[in-house]
Amino acid sequence: MRKLLDKLWFGKQDNDVSPGKKSLKRYKLFVVIMTLFLAITKILPILGVTLANIELIIPSLVVVGALSLHFGKSEAWTRFSQGFGIFTLLPIILLDLLFWGLQAIYLFTWTGFLACWVLATRFDLSMFDKTATLVGKASLIAVLSILFFDVYTAFGFWWIFYPHTRTTLIMTYLAQLPFTLYHLLSALFVPPMVVLGQRMTRVKVPVAQQTSR
Repeated sequence: MRKLLDKLWFGKQDNDVSPGKKSLKRYKLFVVIMTLFLAITKILPILGVTLANIELIIPSLVVVGALSLHFGKSEAWTRFSQGFGIFTLLPIILLDLLFWGLQAIYLFTWTGFLACWVLATRFDLSMFDKTATLVGKASLIAVLSILFFDVYTAFGFWWIFYPHTRTTLIMTYLAQLPFTLYHLLSALFVPPMVVLGQRMTRVKVPVAQQTSR
C-alpha cells in the first residue's frame, strides 16, 4: 500500500523525477478529487440527503477553471484540463437524466454550470501565487459565478413555467432571494479547495549548496 501511494504521489522513492513532473502528477490527482466533489453533489440528493441549495459543483468548477499549472507536454492531459468543465458536465447530465428524466430547466442549469467554468478560466490564476491572494480571488470568482447562475436559472424558470410578464419576473426573482443566500454559502468550500490544491502541487526543489572557500 505504501509503495502504491508513493507511486501515485511521486514520493521519496522517485528521486529521479523532476519537481515539475511531480507537481503536475499531484495536480492531476487534485483534479480527480475535484471531479469526485462534483459527483458527490449529484449523488447525495439521490440518496435523500439535501443541503438547502449548498453544493460543490460551482466551487469545484471555479477552482479547477481558475487555478492553472503551466507545464507538462501531455497532449491528452492538456485537452482534458482545457475542457474540464465540458468533461465533468457529462456525468452531471447523465445522472440528471437517469434519476430525474429530461427536464426543460436543464437547458439553463447545464449551460449555467458551463458558463461558470468559462468565467473562471478567464482569470487564469497561478498555483504559485500567495495563498491569501488565491483564496481571495477564487472566492470572489465563486461568489460572482453563483450570483450569475442563480440570476440565469431563475430567468429560465420564469421563462419556462410562468406567463411572460414583468410582474411574474419580479416575483420569481424575489422568491429566488432566500435560495441565493443559501447558495452563496457554497463559496465557503473554495478556501479549503484552494489550500488543498496548493499543498498537493507544492514540491521541494533541490538547491545546490555553495561551499565557501
